[in-house]
Amino acid sequence: MAPPLSRSLGIAGALLGFRAVLLFLGATANHWLPLEYNRIAATVNNPRSVPDEPDFWFQLTSWDVEHYMTLATDGYVAGDPSTAFYPLWPALMQAGAVVLGDPLLSGMILANLLFFGAVALLHHWACSRMDTDAADRFVLLLAMFPGNVFLTLAYSESLWLFLSAALFVAIDRKHWLAVAGLAFLLPLTKAVGLVALVPLGWAALHANDKKAWLAPVASVVGFAATLGLMQLRTGSAWTGFEAQKLYINNASALAVFDIPRFVRAMLAVDGVHSVTGSAIDRLCFLVWLAVLVPLWLRDKTLFLWTAAIGWVGVSGVNFMSFTRFLGVLFPVFLVASQALEPETPESPRTTYAFVVGLMTVLQAIFLFRFLAHWWVG
Repeated sequence: MAPPLSRSLGIAGALLGFRAVLLFLGATANHWLPLEYNRIAATVNNPRSVPDEPDFWFQLTSWDVEHYMTLATDGYVAGDPSTAFYPLWPALMQAGAVVLGDPLLSGMILANLLFFGAVALLHHWACSRMDTDAADRFVLLLAMFPGNVFLTLAYSESLWLFLSAALFVAIDRKHWLAVAGLAFLLPLTKAVGLVALVPLGWAALHANDKKAWLAPVASVVGFAATLGLMQLRTGSAWTGFEAQKLYINNASALAVFDIPRFVRAMLAVDGVHSVTGSAIDRLCFLVWLAVLVPLWLRDKTLFLWTAAIGWVGVSGVNFMSFTRFLGVLFPVFLVASQALEPETPESPRTTYAFVVGLMTVLQAIFLFRFLAHWWVG
């Protein structure tokens, strides 16, 4: 029997509270941490004036946040690199700014609320599939994963994770109209949202309910809606794809079929955590590979979700930001939770504690780097 929802809400609240403490430490880090501010990167990514001594509010606009703020403020403009980003998240930031007066404030509040909702949903959902201790480990591993530092920043990751969590809750409960609605929103959030039609098609095939086929259709319609919006705002449905060519990772949908390119990218390591040659990104790819067989044995829909979306996420962009991408593939942490299960309730949890501790330290380092405008993912 699953524990009451109040337990899931309590765990989500505790994890959100930890994030608030971490953010506070980040806000004061320039006073006690010898980390140089990356003014060059800030200037490249931020078309607005860049202060010599940035305050905490400006630090929160690091990297992709500035693109989302541009879209929330100015909309889509042909030729602007920001058009490579998908519309649902900046639209929510813009809507929140109508009330709050600032798209960054809106994005921060929305991201934290969505993080809270996603963790609560995933914990409650996991409790129906495993024991409570395993569900606790699952959400703790997910929340502390270094790449998930973005879940409480003004990035679209929290929205994607919330939609993904709600989608699988709806699938388990066979609420196919809700599944279709969520499937429609996924391609409006990220390019890989269209790939969701693979696991959704599998789920529909085994659902014995014709309404289940609405979900894969809805994902295609959602992608078409994204193209239609680009056509309406910029005069070209393909503006976003053209904008992707402006970035260093040379993203391409066709790259998922280009195995030689993938192998070259896999071997092109040039640093611990550089933009395209990150050793950490490639380590995360190996983690992704390791969970595929256990997921296949456990749940075919979860397997197809992780395999299809993960492959597009790593091969289509030459490994760039895969640490961030892996973090929102939540089935990975289901497998990790079981792998770190103690042999008996009385057994020491040394390995689990070490893994969580190491990830927490790395997440803090990632946050401090992000606030100083150094590359994180």
